[in-house]
Amino acid sequence: DSVSCADVSELDVSSLPPIDILAFGFPCNDFSIVGETRGMDGKFGMLYKYGVKVLELHKPMAFVAENVSGISGANGGKAWEMIQRDLENAGPGYDLTVNHYYFEEYGVPQMRHRYIIVGIRKDLGFEFPIPKPTTKDSPSTCRQAIEDPPIPPEATHNEIRELAPQVQERLSFIGPGENAWSEKIPSHLRLNVKGAFLSNIYRRMHPDLPAYTITGSGGGGTHGYHWSENRALTNRERARIQTFPDDFEFFGGAMSVRKQIGMAVPPLAAKMIFSAVLETLSEGEIFNSEVKEMITGGLYEHALLAPERKGADTLYIVSGYASATFVFKHLRELEHAKVNLIIGMPGTRDHIAFLEIMRMYEGRFCAYYLESPPPVHSKMFAWYAGDDPAFGFAGSANYSQSGFDEHKQVNQLSPVNPIEIKLFYDDLLTRSIPINDFEFEDEVVPIAGDDARPG
Repeated sequence: DSVSCADVSELDVSSLPPIDILAFGFPCNDFSIVGETRGMDGKFGMLYKYGVKVLELHKPMAFVAENVSGISGANGGKAWEMIQRDLENAGPGYDLTVNHYYFEEYGVPQMRHRYIIVGIRKDLGFEFPIPKPTTKDSPSTCRQAIEDPPIPPEATHNEIRELAPQVQERLSFIGPGENAWSEKIPSHLRLNVKGAFLSNIYRRMHPDLPAYTITGSGGGGTHGYHWSENRALTNRERARIQTFPDDFEFFGGAMSVRKQIGMAVPPLAAKMIFSAVLETLSEGEIFNSEVKEMITGGLYEHALLAPERKGADTLYIVSGYASATFVFKHLRELEHAKVNLIIGMPGTRDHIAFLEIMRMYEGRFCAYYLESPPPVHSKMFAWYAGDDPAFGFAGSANYSQSGFDEHKQVNQLSPVNPIEIKLFYDDLLTRSIPINDFEFEDEVVPIAGDDARPG
């Protein structure tokens, strides 16, 4: 329910839930050297405006926008200037860091060069540092990407597409790293092409170099070719070069899968960028400005009460276990904050009480059960002030009286980035079930009164 797969021009941006960080890659067709380079005059050139609209309405703390190298020269460079100006002035205003990344210098086994714009909301006062290259002097090679380790036999989309005999014969005269314009190709196998000679036509990969750019479209001769075998790369080999894991599922026919792979930002590159964004946002005073070290005493006060007095109004919790009586105590002692809870190990008696609490605190308390516990189940608490992250804690304290008992030495919490907790919470939410969708025996479990000790 949280995914909208539709034409962005038909998307009701105002109806989207709060957005902390926006990521978008407006279509590159009108800016790419493989396309017709129409710039702003093309069908896709102005689609970046929908990203601007999100910034205007939702005012996220940060955004990341991606596009091809050719965008800087579109419309004589004026398009690139306008795009940056519109992004900088959107909503509350954003400080932009624009960089032309060579992804082979960051561990991607591919010479893929892209502009990345990182915008940080001006009122936050953070400066985004461009990540330093990690593999500039020793880039990963095409052979390493495809063969180390070997692609498992059960991997999908690894079928070899049979080429016409003439194409196979032509490839036999093309060496590693060379293309259809090689002088070694006999005249009867050469292409009869007038005008520009694109370097990627029937170009073989070189096993000892990063692959050249994997594309998502193009006609004959643009599919990327093995360095020694007379064939095109399989879609799974292209996915390997793009750093997708072997168990990543692509849906659709071969051409659709090729487009999904070629149009994507390599996951390894995306991880590098977003890790740097999260680190930037977590360095400022917006997060846990008064708490910097592990907390072993006063957990309940530090993590569950004090943040509301400091302006936070919404709490997101992921906990292995939660006591209904403790939830009731907590809500009663908070003034107005909303509590959203995901529980890994529900119990029948607490379930009935949770339903009663939801009735009593309608609009302030929501609870969900995980369909199946994740392999690692941390206890996490993320406080937000409106749409902005405020405080985050993670550790061993379950959302129960025993979990916040100061006398239990195993209980501790450490300050962490609330954005990361919220992202984890949102991911688990897709695999969780609202407690009111569960059906247990019809029994009434009284909630402890004012004099009872929660537990």
